[in-house]
Order: sequence, then C-alpha cells, then structure tokens
Amino acid sequence: MSVKVTYFVHGTTLDNIEHKSTGWLDGELSEKGIKQSILLRDQINIEDYDIVFCSDLKRAIDSANLTFKDRIKIVEDKRLRECNYGSLNGKDSSLVKYEEHIKEEFPEGESLIDVEKRIKDFCDFLIESYDGKNVAIVAHKAPQMAFQVITEGKTWEDVIENDWRKTKSWQPGWIYNVCDKMNIEEFKKVFIEEAKKNNIYINEEKLDCFYEYMQGILEWNDKVNLTAITNEKMFIVKHFIDSLTVNKYLEDCNSIIDIGTGAGFPGIPLKILNENTKFTLIDSVNKKLNVIRDINDKLKLNSLEIIHTRAEDLANNKEYREMYDIATTRAVSNLSTIVEYMLPFVKVNGLAICMKGPNYQEELEEGKKAIEVLGGKIEKIETVKVDNELERNLIIIRKINKTPNKYPRGQGKPLKEPIR
Repeated sequence: MSVKVTYFVHGTTLDNIEHKSTGWLDGELSEKGIKQSILLRDQINIEDYDIVFCSDLKRAIDSANLTFKDRIKIVEDKRLRECNYGSLNGKDSSLVKYEEHIKEEFPEGESLIDVEKRIKDFCDFLIESYDGKNVAIVAHKAPQMAFQVITEGKTWEDVIENDWRKTKSWQPGWIYNVCDKMNIEEFKKVFIEEAKKNNIYINEEKLDCFYEYMQGILEWNDKVNLTAITNEKMFIVKHFIDSLTVNKYLEDCNSIIDIGTGAGFPGIPLKILNENTKFTLIDSVNKKLNVIRDINDKLKLNSLEIIHTRAEDLANNKEYREMYDIATTRAVSNLSTIVEYMLPFVKVNGLAICMKGPNYQEELEEGKKAIEVLGGKIEKIETVKVDNELERNLIIIRKINKTPNKYPRGQGKPLKEPIR
C-alpha cells in the first residue's frame, strides 16, 4: 500500500518578506506569493492529482485556492499546520532556531518531533484512505521536513542542514512516497541485502526476531521518544546493520555490557545473534528500558539482564566490576568521558568498543590520557561505511591493567572534569 504525495509550499507571505516566522498565525500572502500560486497552475498538470490537502492556516488555504480551486477538491487539515512556535509566532525569524527544538518545545509551543507525530498520523490516514492515489499537499516548512524524515529515513539534523530554503532551490513540487509497514518478507529481503553489503551473514531464522523488535520499537515510539528514524529501511541500516558492525569482535566472548543502551542499540541486535552470551543492558532512563522489557516478553531472549542504573553506581558493585569480556557504547558522550564508565566493567584483556561517527579524531586525541589511566590501550580503529550516509568508526580498546578503584567518579565528574 502506498500513496504518492506531491508537496507544494505556500506562496511568499508578507511575514516572509519582513523576515518573520508566522508559525500558527494565519499570515497573508504578498503580491509575490499570489503571483507564485497563480503561475504554479502552468508549471504542473493539475489532472495528475486525485485530491488536494492543505493546512487550515490562511496562507496555505489561499495558496491552494489560487492554484487548484474549481479544478480539484481541496480539503483543509489541521495536522498540516506549520510548527507552533508558541511565544515566537510572528517574531523575527532569527529567534526561531530549528536545530535547538527538535526534541525541546518552543516556549509555549511544540517541538519538531511533535510535528513529525502529527504528520505520521496524517500519513497513516493517507494510506488507509487513498492507497494508490496521487495526492497534492499545500503546506509549510516543518511539515515538509517531517515528510522527509518519515518517508526518506533522514534525521532532523540532516533535513535542517540541507533545507532547500538555504540555497533558494525552490521547485514546483517535491515527491514523497508514503508506504505502509513492511511485511516480513520485504523486511528479510532488505535486511539480507544490506547485511551482505557489510559482509554480515545471518541465519534467516533470526530475522523474525529482528522484525518483531523493529515493529515493537516503532509502535512504542509514539509514546516514548526512542528513535528519530521511523523509515523501516533506514531503521534496518542505521540501527540493526550499524549495531552488527561490532559482531565480529564477539567471537569467544561470554559476557557483554552495553552502556547507555537507549532503545537497545547495539545490545539487542548483538544479543539476537549471540543467544548463549550473557548480556547486560544499562541506562539511566527507565521508560526506555521498560520498552525493551515489554518487547522481550515476546522475544524471550535469555541471559539478558536489563538494569535501570547509572554506570558509575553499577561499576562500583563488585558483582559487576571487571566482570565483562566486552563493553559497548554507541554514540554516547565524548571518548574521554565514556571510557571512564566503560573500562571499570571490563576484565583485564577484555575489550571496550566505542562506536563513533566520522569526527572522532579530536575526541581520540583528548581521550588518550583517560584510556591509559583507566588501564586501557587503543588496539585498533576500524572505519566502516555502513551505507552512503553513515560512517561508523569502531574504536577498539584493550584492557591491559586493572582500573584504579577511584574510577569511575560520581557526581557527573567524568563529563564535567574528564581525565586529561
């Protein structure tokens, strides 16, 4: 099931000209915006579309009417509104900083994640009601970005950084394909293809477990903020395949601790492939761990311990300190901080594996002292191109000496005062 969406942004408004962010205010089209909407009639083939949806804000309604009225049915939908900037609605655009409000709400307003949730709800409505149809949408900036996040698997950070408005590369409509959930056969096909690209080979029987875990995370994601990646193909690549880049280091490993596991990455994907290995997943946010527990009630992964705790507390418990063959983290804090949480858990001759992005070199230089003090030595750094967008750098640290008892320090000191 799928719906082809062509997304049009409303015409230039008076607020646009005055560099104001209208938000949830109605806004008035400027003379330029009126002309743009009329000219759009000749730039597109209106007969291509089965229906037009627009937001219920005046500037979008006026734009839709100028382009489509009397030619095709137009339906207003509140879910297509611009982001609510709260007390910043109608204020100077320089005050409205998207990158600071992906998760955090604008004062008295909403966050971009809130926009994504209502656009996801709208997409579900389209699939249910307009399967196989071509739909035109006339709306705003933030909803368009949400369509990119949902249908293309991009992160909010990527979309904001590459927004066409920055380069003034307007075009008469953007195409987005809104698709229903992957079925299990489609999932297996994509998973196997992407795994092979990274020289990862998986028993097909395990893929049912991966599928159930993905569906569980995505279902819970509306209630608990677990992941910004909701496109299923991108979920496979950027969560599952990325996590499994570590798997080859688990040979002959009996025990692993995943620190700051969040929604269970890389811990759960690794556990699915290593069912006889003892895994401990820890995080300071219990509501995320409750999701993992709930999904695992169905998966029934054994030898899996899920603990709500802070690493600095658990590492000083003799039942956990220096008891693990491997400790893992994925994109958690800077290197000099995170190794203070990791290495106290690792046995001498065990490994700490830090999964970092492309800009790790400065962190590495700053973290060398901490690694040495905590009993570690950098063994290797492996760079993996998970796909065209995601570069993963695996920093492999060998534990060569016991970690001094005073580490890890409490009261947030590893972050505030890293070992240098």
